Formats: sequence, C-alpha cells, structure tokens
Amino acid sequence: MEKDIETKKLELEERRLNEELQLKRMELDLQREQFEASQQSKGYKAQIFSPIGAAVIVGILGLLGTAASGLFNSQIERDKQQANLLLKISEESDEVKRARSLLFYAQGGYLEFPPSYIDYLRKQAQLEENDKVPPPMTPISQSSFETLVDIPATINQGLTAAKTATLMSILGVPCELTPECSPVTNPNLESRIVTEDVGPFRVAGLKPAVEALRRIFADVKQHEPELYKQIGTAGMLCCRKLRGGQAYSNHSWGTAIDLKIGGSLAPSGQSKTQSGLVSLYPYFNKEKFFWGAEHQDSLHFDASEELIREWKEKGMLNPR
Repeated sequence: MEKDIETKKLELEERRLNEELQLKRMELDLQREQFEASQQSKGYKAQIFSPIGAAVIVGILGLLGTAASGLFNSQIERDKQQANLLLKISEESDEVKRARSLLFYAQGGYLEFPPSYIDYLRKQAQLEENDKVPPPMTPISQSSFETLVDIPATINQGLTAAKTATLMSILGVPCELTPECSPVTNPNLESRIVTEDVGPFRVAGLKPAVEALRRIFADVKQHEPELYKQIGTAGMLCCRKLRGGQAYSNHSWGTAIDLKIGGSLAPSGQSKTQSGLVSLYPYFNKEKFFWGAEHQDSLHFDASEELIREWKEKGMLNPR
C-alpha cells in the first residue's frame, strides 16, 4: 500500500515536471519564432552573435534543467551544450570568424540552424557556394580532454558506416578471418597499404585513408595545438573479425583507426565519451569519416561508405 502511494506521488511529480518542461519549451520555441520573424527588419546581428542573446538561451535552458530535476537530463544537457557553444563563439569579436565557427559546428551536427540562416552565415563568412568551411579560427577550449561528456545527439549527417560488402567488392578479401590480427594476404590490397607518419604518430593503412589522417591532424595541430599533443592511437590496420561478430572489422582494410586521448581509451558501450574526441569529430567529419560514437564506440573513426565509393570513382584505390 505504501509503495503504491509512493509510486503515485512519483507519477504526479513526473507529470507536473513534464508539463512545466513543455511550457518552458513553448516559450523557447516562441522566442525562436520571433527571432526568425525579425530577420527581414532587424537582420541577425545582435541575435545569436550577441553574448547577451546567447546568455539568455543558457539561462532558459538552466531553468529547464532545474525544473526537470534530472528526469529529462539527457535532452536538456544536449541543449545546454549547444547553448554553451553558442556563448563561447559569441565571445569572438570578428564577425567573419564568428560566422565560420558557427558554420563549422553546424556542419558537424553540434548546432542546428534553419537553411535561411545557414545561407546568411555563408555570406557573413565570406564563402562562395562551393567553398569548404574551414575549422574555427578561435577553437573552443576544453579544461580536460579526457573528461567524459555526452555524445552529441546529431552526428554523421549524410554519412554511413562502410559496409563489409562494399569493402569486399572494391578491395577484396583481406586475409584469413581470425579473432586476432592476421597478416594481409590479398596482394592487390597489400599494394595499397602504406606505413607513414601522420603527425602525432605513424600508422599502417590504406593509402588514401592515411593521407586523409595527415590532413586531419595538420588541421588539429594548427587550430587546437593542446589537443593535438594529447592524441594517440590504439591501432589502424588489423585484419581480424569484428569484436563479438563473425564479419571482418573495417580495420582489416586499413580504413579505420582507434584513438586515445591523453594515453587513455574512451569507454565502450556508453553514451559518454572523452571531450577530446568530441573536439576531434568535426575534423574527421570534414574528411567524410564516420564516427563510431553513433554505435557507442567513440574511439573509432572509419572511412564512410560514401568516402570509399568516392575514392573508387576517383581511381584512388587502383594498385600502386
């Protein structure tokens, strides 16, 4: 009987908090609508670019977090992360740099804007239609790159994990299928494997994948040197079964890499990852690498299905 009473109390409290949360979200949606409606007359200046505007968003989301008392923690934390990112970017005084930072993080799935605002940002960033968005001119600092944070809600937009069938059809059977690493026995694949320095370390892998890593880490070194110093690897080429499965791992073709931050590995099978990997994600996303965080394997990055097919079309997978 006492348990039933407690259960009912919890249900009523949850209902009350849910209604309060919905009300707050309606207020936030209304503010967003007012913002969009003001585009024609006021433009976007003093809106997201304004430190005060970003602080208001942070304040509203802070109220939501308090009201929900942890029941809706996951969604709210993601909203807070977006608001804090906006607040950090808004501190940049140069309008071009601000616009480029906003575009970069929107492209990586960290921020969400309507298409009309993306178009406006591209103009402010002084980018032509086909220009790539460069990494942030002012990197978002992290107090500790090994700190565990939530995996972002929206990642790998437009990208999918490379299928075993695709890799087999393009690159062939790599080796004998074993639980642990085996030598590559396919001569055509072996001729495409290189061992080279990519910046923080040396790797063995498929040539275009290794070249992409070198570009990625060069960007990181230029824009986030402190993070660059913390990057290590847990391996790239390793011809073996997928852990817990019977298919080949993407490591078997040298198209995937596992990373360490500060000498430690991110936890597997969890909804959290190291903040350093979150910071690295946009750089890998720019090169069309798929982030394994979507499957709670956040230390893992591999060339996406789309990238493998692109390499094939460009003749980059022909034997050397």
